[in-house]
Amino acid sequence: MKSHIKSVYRISILVACLVVSTFNVGAYTYVQDGIYYFFAGDMAVVTHGDDFNSYHGHVTIPSSVTYNGTTYPVAAIGSQAFEGCVDLTTIDIPSTVTAIGQSAFYNCSSLRSITLPNSVTQIDSYAFSYCGALTTINLGHGLIVMGDYVFMSCTSLSRIVLPRSVSSIGTNPLYRCVSLSAVQVEDGNLVYDSRDNCNAIIETATATLISGCNVTRIPEGVVTIGMGAFNSLTGLLSISIPNSVTVIEANAFYGCMGLNNLVFGTGLKSIGRTAFWGCSSLKQVVFPDSLNEIGTAAFSDCTSLTRVSTGDGVALIGEEAFKDCIALDSVAFGKSIKEIGPYAFYGCTNLKSAILPDIIEGIGAFAFFNCGLRHLHLGRNLSAGIGTYAFYACSFLSSVTLPEGLTHVNDHTFDYCYRLAHVQLPQSLRGIGYEAFHRCEALTSIDLPKRLITIESGAFSDCKSLAAVVLPDAVTQLGSSAFARCESLSRATIGSKVTQIPDKLFNACTALHTVYCKAVTPPFMASENAFASYNDAVLYVPNQSLAAYKDAFYWYRFGLILGMDFSDPFDVNGDGEVNIADVNMLIDIVLSGEENARGDVNGDHEINIADINTVIDAILSGSN
Repeated sequence: MKSHIKSVYRISILVACLVVSTFNVGAYTYVQDGIYYFFAGDMAVVTHGDDFNSYHGHVTIPSSVTYNGTTYPVAAIGSQAFEGCVDLTTIDIPSTVTAIGQSAFYNCSSLRSITLPNSVTQIDSYAFSYCGALTTINLGHGLIVMGDYVFMSCTSLSRIVLPRSVSSIGTNPLYRCVSLSAVQVEDGNLVYDSRDNCNAIIETATATLISGCNVTRIPEGVVTIGMGAFNSLTGLLSISIPNSVTVIEANAFYGCMGLNNLVFGTGLKSIGRTAFWGCSSLKQVVFPDSLNEIGTAAFSDCTSLTRVSTGDGVALIGEEAFKDCIALDSVAFGKSIKEIGPYAFYGCTNLKSAILPDIIEGIGAFAFFNCGLRHLHLGRNLSAGIGTYAFYACSFLSSVTLPEGLTHVNDHTFDYCYRLAHVQLPQSLRGIGYEAFHRCEALTSIDLPKRLITIESGAFSDCKSLAAVVLPDAVTQLGSSAFARCESLSRATIGSKVTQIPDKLFNACTALHTVYCKAVTPPFMASENAFASYNDAVLYVPNQSLAAYKDAFYWYRFGLILGMDFSDPFDVNGDGEVNIADVNMLIDIVLSGEENARGDVNGDHEINIADINTVIDAILSGSN
């Protein structure tokens, strides 16, 4: 074992030198019988000529070469030595060669077979990648180290046997070997195995399946399916994940376009990034309750997938998890789901219903962008909020109820939901973002919560059916064009705390003929474009402010300005709010017998317990 370690160490140093030397075109020192060499110490290394297509047909590499009177053993095939030699068909490698450098035979597209002598202990990364005609590879019994993607895209390779000597394998050596029907590790290997004739390479100590093929049967006992283990195996039709598997790593089944039957075991906990991306024949996925997380883009572009059941263990659906699954029409969310990541169901145009459990806390940006949703239930939590563009262009959505506790509707959340006719906003809401309900053309009315503070630019712009709007007294910030081009809007009320009317607030609202402005001091109007028309509209303002509005810039342009009493009959103490303080003051009025006009809340010309009950009812119902 010590001699093996020394050998690997020596070869590693040599290969490092080769990489540096042979990246330079024309780095050869000597040419003999059409083969190019350079020299490293007392060894000769095969390299390429002035371009990367230096060899053709059959090539025989000698065991030694004499240069300037010194004979050197040919000890290695250098990095990129035969790269791009598209006419190379066969090659004889002598028993003096111990190392095959990085990309040594990369894209030798006519190379049909190769036999490595027992002297070869290391094959570096990509050494035989893209040798598309290669059907047979015989690995010598001295091989110890295989780099990353050694046989990547050897699309004609049908069988491979790893010798018992191999002790180190890089990232998936059989990546995209789509014709493989037999994979075997020789008995006696201390690091890897192919137990139970499974036709796969398994790292014994970790029970990780690192490379499979179209006919692999994953044996019980495997714990991890490694990164890219079955990547792009288009002939893989069915796979059953045993109960022992807990992790499926990134790209494990990426691009397995023929996979139509997938069964998960009961022990699975995690599915990695793009694990099943582009499995375009997969129609149904049922996750076990043991699963905690579905990784980023795990099932993205599974274009035949129609049904998904997340199981009761999944807490997170990762970013782009089911993006562009255009046939998906049913998703059953389990009881543990807490977060739906950004873009999770982006472009699922056939998804008609989303019933989210009450435990869900957050919906990421673009999560249901351009989905075919007809029905949406958002649960009762959403403490982490709803991301921007979350339901953008859900053009079939007709109704939505946002849960209490939600404080902000983000930018573009329901933008272009042009069939959205009914929206129920929670009383907890404090802000509505940029173009949040832009082009909700079917929306006829909106009941804005009384504690709403901010309505940002374009929030309700182009809501062509909106007939009336009342801005609560708590609103202090209005964005430009917030209600622009609402062509059916005929009546608008501006709350008492607004101090500035932004540009184009009601621009192109040509039907707007009645405006109520409750602010005692005329709000500063940024430009005359705030309203579409003045001459045909009536403006109602507080009685005491009538003169001020008639003199204020742009307000004076209204054809008719009238004064009125905007006081709230339930606001007994006149502080602008209706709460327990008003109940207490009314109780004092009733007990004292004081003649106070504000005490007659219900308008029956008497001040008694009935008025107290009326105020209490108003507080409890939130109607004030």
